[in-house]
Amino acid sequence: MKFLLNMFGIKSTIFSGIKRYSGIKASDLLGLKPDIVLQIASNAINFWTHQCSLQMKMMRHKLDQYRSTLITTKSELEKNKESYDNMIRKIHTKLYDANKRIRQLSLEVSEKDRQIIKFQRTRCGFCS
Repeated sequence: MKFLLNMFGIKSTIFSGIKRYSGIKASDLLGLKPDIVLQIASNAINFWTHQCSLQMKMMRHKLDQYRSTLITTKSELEKNKESYDNMIRKIHTKLYDANKRIRQLSLEVSEKDRQIIKFQRTRCGFCS
């Protein structure tokens, strides 16, 4: 209680008989001059306002951190997206080249088959 009273700027001799530490209660204010009660209330409101402003500053700081994290994450995502897009393009190119090579090999195999059949016909023609 003395800490609270000293913090509010009230002389603790006024409350020397009070031994509770649960804060100032309405019954503690009975019998005090109105200007002292108003001073206690004013200091309590000032303290509450100070606490609220500290909490708002902390929340703003957290919000700034979250915004910074969001910006960094978006930047990394865009960078990764570009990288993945490049990888996809390279894979498509390789796939196209592989399909082209498969068609080429298929044509070569067809030509070799045709040559084998021709050779077998000519060979059999010599045999008869």
